[in-house]
Amino acid sequence: MTLALVLGMLGLITLLAVLLGNSLLFHEHLAWRFVAALAGLGLLGASLWLASGQRPASQPVRLAASSTPPPAVITRAGQPPVILDIQTHKATTAIGVVILANIHFQDPDGDAETVAYELIQSTVTGVIMPPDRLDLSPQEQAQGATYTLDWECQGTAAMVEFKAVILDKAGNRSNLFPFVLDCG
Repeated sequence: MTLALVLGMLGLITLLAVLLGNSLLFHEHLAWRFVAALAGLGLLGASLWLASGQRPASQPVRLAASSTPPPAVITRAGQPPVILDIQTHKATTAIGVVILANIHFQDPDGDAETVAYELIQSTVTGVIMPPDRLDLSPQEQAQGATYTLDWECQGTAAMVEFKAVILDKAGNRSNLFPFVLDCG
């Protein structure tokens, strides 16, 4: 019997006993009946909460380690894109230090549309890297193209490691390719 079921049964029994007035403990004392009713509602609520599987928003979220798919995954028609290399280097601009990541890839079908990023590890918290749209011609993609990602260091010495994957219009995924953005 699960904890949720036990708490729910205790809550219902307590509520019924209080409401029907058949409890020897609470028969004459109105204040105790009120306290018992609240306890019964609390037990019933706890059982419903446990049964729902929801947890408080303040509880930390743990990300499961993802498994690495085969080098390139064909899920639909056509050929998947392939990430050939990722080279990073620092540049100093008017806004500060920027890391440039040149993602070299090839898509024989020329239908690559998005590069997505999976966070592996980071020395700072709250790192979010949304996917980028690839606006390169089918001819460029078929011959081999480069997409450049700009990462602003914002005055920190952060080190962030990602895996990049390219998705095409047919639903194919490229190989996962790790790279590091090091502002230190």
